Amino acid sequence: MIELLLLLSAVCALSSLYSLAKGRTAFEKILALSGLGITVLPFAVIIAIRTSKDYYLHVAIAWILLTFIGILALVKFLEGKGFDE
Repeated sequence: MIELLLLLSAVCALSSLYSLAKGRTAFEKILALSGLGITVLPFAVIIAIRTSKDYYLHVAIAWILLTFIGILALVKFLEGKGFDE
């Protein structure tokens, strides 16, 4: 069962990488980058379950927060707005 979840997560990550490479506009690439950041989460959770180490969950939470903040900063930059607006 866990191997199937890893396989599905890998397929999602590869499709996000393909969308990132073939995206036409910057916003399509941002969406693909966001999807790639989200697909890292199942890998960390599955590794945490398999190894019974909870620090992988902390890594997953930090990863998703950094992805979220990075996407917000990139969208603000592409809109031409400052970070205080």
